[in-house]
Amino acid sequence: YETVPDSGGAGLHRGGNGINMTYRFLADGTISAHDDRWFVPPWGVNGGEPGARARKIVEKPDGRRIIIGNKVDAY
Repeated sequence: YETVPDSGGAGLHRGGNGINMTYRFLADGTISAHDDRWFVPPWGVNGGEPGARARKIVEKPDGRRIIIGNKVDAY
C-alpha cells in the first residue's frame, strides 16, 4: 500500500493522509468491506478542512472498474 499525498485536508491542523491498498485475489470468492467515511468526509478540527472521502474500487479481470460502498457483504 501507499499513502495518498495531501488527502488529509488543508489547514494548520491537518488530518492524517489516507492510503491506497491493493489486494489481488487469485481464486474465485467473495469479499466483505466495512469501513467509514465513504459518504461523509472526515471532518477537520480547529480550523482544518475536511479530508478526502474513502472509496473502494473492484477491478474485474476484463478491466472493468466498479466503485462499491462502505458496507458491502458477499460482493
